Amino acid sequence: MADEAQELVKLTGRFSHSCMRWLRARMEQTGGRNPTQVQLLHILHCQGPQKMTDLGQHLGVTARNVTKLVDALEAEGLVCRLDAPGDRRAFLVQLSEAGQKRQREWACQGMDVVAGFFRERLSEAERAELARLLGRLLEGLDQPGC
Repeated sequence: MADEAQELVKLTGRFSHSCMRWLRARMEQTGGRNPTQVQLLHILHCQGPQKMTDLGQHLGVTARNVTKLVDALEAEGLVCRLDAPGDRRAFLVQLSEAGQKRQREWACQGMDVVAGFFRERLSEAERAELARLLGRLLEGLDQPGC
């Protein structure tokens, strides 16, 4: 049983890593989007305005890379910088209206791509079973102490 559990852990990790690599490649192929920029917009959409240092931690990139990402998105009018209350040295990055629209578009496109992948490789019953099992695992992770 321990070997089976270890194999599940390995497969889950490999799938997660491979899925993200695959999705990043598809995003770059369709529109030349930078996946990290897409992720940055998603973070701002879900969590609201963020300090640049916090964005770097969420994204796992250096402060210099966050600055480059934000500069590029700001040049496109997708984000804006605001003074951070109580911290004269920091800026908050916020989605603009155009950024909110673009984030929704990219999220829908990404969902369509991934949904198509699952439809191509799994039957309807297999997709339902996978969703059920992942739901059970997520419930366990949401419990206190996990």
